[in-house]
Amino acid sequence: MTSLTLEEMARLVALRRRMQADLAKTDYKTFISHVMPEFEWNWHHKIIADTLSTLRYKTRQFITIGVPAQTGKSELVSRKFPAWILGNNPNARILLVSYSTDFASGFNRATQSLMESEQYKEIFDVRLGRKGVKGNVTGIAKRTDKYFEIPNHSGFLRTVGVGAGSSGYPADILILDDLYPGMTEALSEKYRTMVWNWVTSVGLQRLSKTANVIVLNTRWHEKDVIGKFKANKKIIEKLGTHIDMRFPSLADNNLHPLDPRKYDEPLWPVS
Repeated sequence: MTSLTLEEMARLVALRRRMQADLAKTDYKTFISHVMPEFEWNWHHKIIADTLSTLRYKTRQFITIGVPAQTGKSELVSRKFPAWILGNNPNARILLVSYSTDFASGFNRATQSLMESEQYKEIFDVRLGRKGVKGNVTGIAKRTDKYFEIPNHSGFLRTVGVGAGSSGYPADILILDDLYPGMTEALSEKYRTMVWNWVTSVGLQRLSKTANVIVLNTRWHEKDVIGKFKANKKIIEKLGTHIDMRFPSLADNNLHPLDPRKYDEPLWPVS
């Protein structure tokens, strides 16, 4: 068998990367592998990524993701997904909410950093505007740590903390990522009530008619925001098709259909 020259090997590597970049436009798992090859995949990541992939063309999907802390949910949903969606649809209006504006802004900065990376530019032609543009400058897209617009399009990513105002920003995608700072707040009835009131009176009021909604958090309490949604069928019906991804730390008797574990097996085995 004839061995390849270094030049031929380089061309082959470049071809494979080009093919991966082309597939990454429409397949979210491939996108993650392209822009973050060091990402450690577990089976639950693949289920989440496959579901998120459908939001490129589906509307009125209501997705709840209940998984333990530090298991990759925010990496997939809040740090990478907005960039992928905006690459596919630069007119997508995304509102991302977490427990504080400062914390949520970290997701915004991560998205901007990704969209400026060479890996991202290999996949998408969408580019960001100039940093630091805050005011209403005609023809120039705004771009701060909390909000950026896609130049020459109507798409944007706005990040806020629960409790903050969000008037004037309609959302085609609403992401609610860990609305409780920790277990103490999640176990507090007063805090849970404050969060739920904000979600229903502010967050959900910003949705467009075809909006997709993604809710993810560590399930410290059965009456957390995911639990509140599940107990309110009328709200779920208004939001559309409900897709529930529940992946507990230890497998129980109420698992997701694609969860491969046996009873009491851990979500992410310790090596």
